[in-house]
Amino acid sequence: MKKIKTALFSATSGHAVYYAGSLPHHEKYEWVAACVLPKDRGNRAFQAIPPDVKIYESERQLLEDFPDLDAVILAGSNDLTYGQFKLCAEYGIKNLIMMKVPSLCMEEYEEMRRIAKEKDITVQIELEMRVDQTVRRIKDLCNSGAVGNILSIYIANTTVVVPPEVRPWITDPKQSYGRVHELKANDGRFRGGALTDHPHAFDLARFFADSEFESIYADVSENFRDGRLVEEGVFVVGKMKNGISVSIDPSYSRHENKLPPVTAATGWEGYPKRVEVNVIINGDKGSIIGDCFHSGVYHTGLPYNTFAVKYLVGHGHYQSMLDTFADAVENHKTPDVNLDSHENNMRLINACYDSIYTGKRIML
Repeated sequence: MKKIKTALFSATSGHAVYYAGSLPHHEKYEWVAACVLPKDRGNRAFQAIPPDVKIYESERQLLEDFPDLDAVILAGSNDLTYGQFKLCAEYGIKNLIMMKVPSLCMEEYEEMRRIAKEKDITVQIELEMRVDQTVRRIKDLCNSGAVGNILSIYIANTTVVVPPEVRPWITDPKQSYGRVHELKANDGRFRGGALTDHPHAFDLARFFADSEFESIYADVSENFRDGRLVEEGVFVVGKMKNGISVSIDPSYSRHENKLPPVTAATGWEGYPKRVEVNVIINGDKGSIIGDCFHSGVYHTGLPYNTFAVKYLVGHGHYQSMLDTFADAVENHKTPDVNLDSHENNMRLINACYDSIYTGKRIML
């Protein structure tokens, strides 16, 4: 079967490195080109690009040179995605992978939905937790009635803050949120931090509850680190339309200064991990507790008297997402996480920001 001729736009997102590591080894893809800005040419994603992939600085020139492209992966900062989408649509690209925040400007988001529908563009949104095996198992248990009627859901999607010198865009309000918008009056911070970075938590709440939010309230703490312009500590509570209570912690609360440095062999398995996605679901017949990020089987001891870990993520989140995208492209399917299904995640993040700004619960 013909391989999916693919290009990568930008190596700015921290997840670009995982596509760069996965695409060359996936039997269904032919990675032919990448557009990488000079500022990103020293990062890990750029270094992982194979030598036979042609490198560009101009996205338009790349599209001119490869008129037969099947798909493009948009992996720039959040403020670039809307423009990249429109450019791809102009050149007739029919299949796109977008990062987790296509746009928090809902007018832009609605326009992308309209264009995708008019031009029959398949869009997969990168929410890697949806292909996580632990998440799938929790969903199966919920559906089976293992805990009875669900009463409450708690989700913690907590991380470190990547140092600005490594990925400066992630704590830049315009590049992250898409525009500069104050967090609340006289606060001195802006939208674009922990809330923007963690749509997974809102998506998982909707996924497990099989419902939509009726109301939501959010508040912020003082930042944990000096000099950051966006929010770090956040807590969210809400009520679903089916009555389930939800609480979400999407904070940048992992203290990187207290964690050992990442090396090639270790770094994600110790507690506290650099990224946590933890779930507690309480029902009237029991509870489910899940560790949903880099879950592993741990062994310490013989034969080498060392600590070892085997991750339980199959052949990797990104290989799995490339599998589902290839299936959508080849069979003209709608991916599970698409522009339509993801819209409410973006609206929920904005509702949380509105709640922080007004100090009030937001009805949805």
